[in-house]
Amino acid sequence: MKSFIIIVVSALAVFMALAIAQERDVFLPLIGITSSAPEMVTPATPPEIETTLRTFLAVMSHLYGSGGDPRFAERLPAGNEVVDEILADITYLEHNRRIQEMSLVNLQINSINSPTGGYAQVNATEYWVIRTRWDDKDGESDPARSEVHTVDYRLKVEGGEWRVIGWEHAPVVAGGDDRTNELESQG
Repeated sequence: MKSFIIIVVSALAVFMALAIAQERDVFLPLIGITSSAPEMVTPATPPEIETTLRTFLAVMSHLYGSGGDPRFAERLPAGNEVVDEILADITYLEHNRRIQEMSLVNLQINSINSPTGGYAQVNATEYWVIRTRWDDKDGESDPARSEVHTVDYRLKVEGGEWRVIGWEHAPVVAGGDDRTNELESQG
């Protein structure tokens, strides 16, 4: 019985030591030691980056459609500068008594560069159908339109998650009403 207790206690001690070693960033501050090791970043696979970009665009669409509901702004996987830029655009629309409802019809990832070291640059082409309505819900203020955006996104790992920290838009290609019907049929 004595040897059984020694084996159990030894196994528990080894397990705890391994757990502390693996989760040192959690355990070391509890005993007053701060880690000086740099944050380890797991290299991203292109699907992880694409998922982040798709989430960004979906939440951004909801943010516009809600007229700037802060709950969507908080969930946007983006840096403060990007969120502030989007909110400024929504504020402009709000001052003109308008709300935009945006539907992403297609997202084409053209390239993903440097998805290691915590940074990545993505070039994407986005196909949108955009409706603008009056904020009192009395109909559309402008006809629906389709737009094709080519965007260079800069992403960075923050807190273990990929976030959009910058973007640069190429000139927008408007598709017009005929193109809107075509894009809607694809979605």
